[in-house]
Amino acid sequence: MHELVAYELMSANDASERDPMEWVVEGSDDGGSTWRVLDKQTCQMFTKRFQRKTFEIQSQGVLSNAFRLRFLAVRDKQATSRFQIGSIDLFARSQGNQMMNSLTNEAYEETEEAMRKMDEA
Repeated sequence: MHELVAYELMSANDASERDPMEWVVEGSDDGGSTWRVLDKQTCQMFTKRFQRKTFEIQSQGVLSNAFRLRFLAVRDKQATSRFQIGSIDLFARSQGNQMMNSLTNEAYEETEEAMRKMDEA
């Protein structure tokens, strides 16, 4: 179980009209059967390409074993229905651990390990 304490989004390299403007971050303590809103952002604007924005979670103490981001609107809905983001990083504390860890790195490592096992099969 992890307590999400912050997350960071980075705008992509082009097409600012496809940047996210509204989103919801949710956590689940039952593997994704039910979800609880941890953070909601509206009217967010990236002012340059590859810009990083960090958002702190206000509802501290909520433990989850799964997280999801639901992107609700892009910067210019009239120009495009497409969405883009450069990167998403999640920062959390493990249950009983006061250190903040990057869940993104753990996810990459797990994905790489799974791909390595598939290659070996």
